[in-house]
Amino acid sequence: MNYYIWVWPFLIGYIIGSIIIGRNLKELVKIKNKYLYWGFIFALPIAAFITHSFILAVLIHMVVFFIIKDIIVLIFKERIKIFKRIYAKGLLVVILALGLCIYGYFNTYDLRVKEYTVKILKPLQKKVTIVFVSDLHIGTINMDYELDFLVEEVNNIKPDVLIIGGDLFDEYTSLEKKEKTLLKLNTINSRMYMIEGNHDLLSLDEKEVFKNSKINILKDESVLIDNNFYLVGRLDLRRKDRKDYRELVYNLDNNKPIILLEHEPYIKDLKKYAIDLQLTGHTHNGQVFPGNLFLKYGRYKYNSSQMIVSSGLGVWNIPIRTAGHSEIVRINLVNA
Repeated sequence: MNYYIWVWPFLIGYIIGSIIIGRNLKELVKIKNKYLYWGFIFALPIAAFITHSFILAVLIHMVVFFIIKDIIVLIFKERIKIFKRIYAKGLLVVILALGLCIYGYFNTYDLRVKEYTVKILKPLQKKVTIVFVSDLHIGTINMDYELDFLVEEVNNIKPDVLIIGGDLFDEYTSLEKKEKTLLKLNTINSRMYMIEGNHDLLSLDEKEVFKNSKINILKDESVLIDNNFYLVGRLDLRRKDRKDYRELVYNLDNNKPIILLEHEPYIKDLKKYAIDLQLTGHTHNGQVFPGNLFLKYGRYKYNSSQMIVSSGLGVWNIPIRTAGHSEIVRINLVNA
């Protein structure tokens, strides 16, 4: 899978969004020199992105509200002169975007446990409880309360297994932060398995980091849990050495349920093969509105296969969540 193709939508969105903001704020932002003005408009989101600033979320929501404003004006035209007074040269949009992002900041503290009961067609020897968590992104944004929440909830639930579905860390998470995080996770009293994500691709150096951890890492590998069901953990999609799914399961007992751990909601194998359940993260349920309207979240069914996509426990790049809630997922596996 070519990840560089995703650069173009971001680049196009950045250009179009900057133009929309610049066109609508001319009267509000008093910079007379047009080159300085447009330089400021195009530089602001880049600076906000690099510094993980709250401002980036405000800019994104301003684009959305400006588009809504343009649609309203296009439909009603001169019949809503009062709207133009309320609009106040774009100030209304700035206030709305700022207010929504303030909500989004506090919403990151609203951590939840999402519960699913999944009926499995293949026979289970006993009911299984799984806790699935993904996308903590520890390191880029310091949110230790998420880790405390995870440890407390897992120890209260006492699942058969805890699964970390990738992006526990980010590319630039310090070694010290990784070690402190893993020490904290070692206080969890359940078995733990983990796969890599697109932000925390596990290199050879990671072996040293995880050597004292209780976490078992699955890299295109499978493990039989309590002689009851299989976990099959995948390498990230960008890995050139990622194996074909059939290579991972050809020698497994086909009468036992298979739970596939895939960081991204990749459904090609899910549609093609009889996979009992796939657990996935990555999308954050959009994190920022209106991303949740376009990205997968929740439970999906494909023939006899099922997939659960979590919104993740953390946030990426900016400490804002205006779409959905941060969560860990409790899954109760039962016989159909």
